[in-house]
Amino acid sequence: MFKKYYAHKMKDYETYSLVGDIIVAAAASSSLTGATIFKGYVGEKVLTALLLISTVTAIVKPLLKLNKKIASAAKLQRDYLCLYQKLNRLRRDIQHSGLFLPKYETKFNRLRDSFDRLGLRNEAVEDKKRMMKFQDEVEEQIPHTTLWLPSE
Repeated sequence: MFKKYYAHKMKDYETYSLVGDIIVAAAASSSLTGATIFKGYVGEKVLTALLLISTVTAIVKPLLKLNKKIASAAKLQRDYLCLYQKLNRLRRDIQHSGLFLPKYETKFNRLRDSFDRLGLRNEAVEDKKRMMKFQDEVEEQIPHTTLWLPSE
């Protein structure tokens, strides 16, 4: 669920960054700003607005630290995926042995601690609707009724 959330977060940040780059590049383009469409009264107003938006974007974009947010979301997504793969491997090992041996409990405890540490690195979930959507998707893909538990 968190892996999906951070994958979408990363995509959102990349989109914001790209839009900002396009706005600044469009305003900086002499062929666009010199176009005939901007010669009339309305065109001048549109060009002025574009230049204003471009200036604000160029100033605000570095303050938003989108590159840092993209890198952080990518790392969290990758770490949650790695944790999922380790948990899945542990599940297969337990299922294969048919017993929940002490070594599996130790591995599980380490993975649970890793999950807790990842939780400390999480940014606040800003989009609760999106998170609930991913939770529903995960529940649909892996219903809790299908989880396998070893016999004691």
